[in-house]
Amino acid sequence: MQATDDPLGYDTRDPSWVRKAAEHALSGADKDSIEKEVDAALRRWDLRQGPPDREDE
Repeated sequence: MQATDDPLGYDTRDPSWVRKAAEHALSGADKDSIEKEVDAALRRWDLRQGPPDREDE
């Protein structure tokens, strides 16, 4: 099951998640999800301010 706050939803209990994540990153398959996850993390850590980027909505 994929959590709403984790759009990539890799099961880190399965060691193969590393390969899947790398393949997806290199292919650009998860580009939008990765950008959203990084933005959310930076906001949680108070490293980014302002409203979330909504260009694609």
